[in-house]
Amino acid sequence: MEPKLLSERKLKVVFYRIKEILQCHSMFQIALASRVSEWDSVEMIGDVFVASFSKSMVLDAYSEYVNNFSTAVGILKKTCATKPAFLEFLKDMLKNTTKGHPDRLPLQMALTELEMLAEKLNERKKDADQRCEIKQIAKAMNERYLNKLLSSGNRYLIRTDDMLETVYNDRGEIVKTKERRLFMLNDVLMCATVHFRTANWAGEKCPVPYWKWTAEAFHGM
Repeated sequence: MEPKLLSERKLKVVFYRIKEILQCHSMFQIALASRVSEWDSVEMIGDVFVASFSKSMVLDAYSEYVNNFSTAVGILKKTCATKPAFLEFLKDMLKNTTKGHPDRLPLQMALTELEMLAEKLNERKKDADQRCEIKQIAKAMNERYLNKLLSSGNRYLIRTDDMLETVYNDRGEIVKTKERRLFMLNDVLMCATVHFRTANWAGEKCPVPYWKWTAEAFHGM
């Protein structure tokens, strides 16, 4: 049995109040069909609309559906980005839809739209991960100035490297070297020294960076 694209819980969120909305429209269709069958004697249709859509259940169902819509779309977008099977499902449908079928063009458009959407979502996730890394760095260093620096603007982390800083004397001789960690952001270069602290009762140690200096990056014209 193939795995489901969405869990039961997510399905309930995506199709929230759909059954109630379907029921409302089914009742409306029945009432409309009944009026059409009596059209020769009763040439009225407005009262059918009023009777069908003035009910409190219609307002309640649609209100909750609309309020939940953004959440439902968010789940579907995330599924498109993280589960290729969702796109594969559309590809299979398109493959088995003959040319000239009224649903072929909409399926092609849907597939193109979802592929573009998945690409954009992956880019946004990458940006969000980079910004999250910056916050973690600032939190680890625990520097007020650094927190202010990193929280301003649209900064994001490009890469991190461990390097050796070489100290020379007046004669140009190497006196000592120091281990440093460089953080390259899109507009700032940061240098930190790394110390190790005990992280838990088991004695495991984790690296804790201490800020040394910051230099702004200047872009050429």
